[in-house]
Amino acid sequence: DGESESLIGTVLKSHQQYDPFIITKAGYIQGATLATMAKLNRAGIGRTDLISLSEDTQYSIHPEFLERQLESSCERLKRARIGGFLLHNPEYYFAQPTEQPSTAEYYRRIKSAFEFLEHKVREGRIQYYGISSNTFQCATDKPNTTNLHTCLAIAKEVSETNHFKLIQFPFN
Repeated sequence: DGESESLIGTVLKSHQQYDPFIITKAGYIQGATLATMAKLNRAGIGRTDLISLSEDTQYSIHPEFLERQLESSCERLKRARIGGFLLHNPEYYFAQPTEQPSTAEYYRRIKSAFEFLEHKVREGRIQYYGISSNTFQCATDKPNTTNLHTCLAIAKEVSETNHFKLIQFPFN
């Protein structure tokens, strides 16, 4: 529910001589974010590309949701700009129980998110963006994985001078 970001924001506000590079993630909708998403949905926002993983967990990397997550992170961190913004485990798209997932649709959603994030770079809201994935280390021919080479190609398609510079993956 963003408590870590709030704590970091409080510490940084009382130590303004530090200007660390802060990375945050977005995608999961749980806890208090479920109520926020329900409110957005009632207003007709955030309904597109919303994935229900369980009764208490949803997932989205749609720009309408990412916009709200970026705003919330900036508020909690007490910062006008985020150093790095990661799409957190977008491969959860493949876990949705109600729709037959397709690789083409998966990468369309990533491209839409990258276009949004490039816009946020131009606005000065984020410096770089990337993906945190539990499947980057998997073989690229394995189904339901995030292929880094494909993501790099999408980023280049979105902008020759793209800001897709960050990845996170399990290393244990």
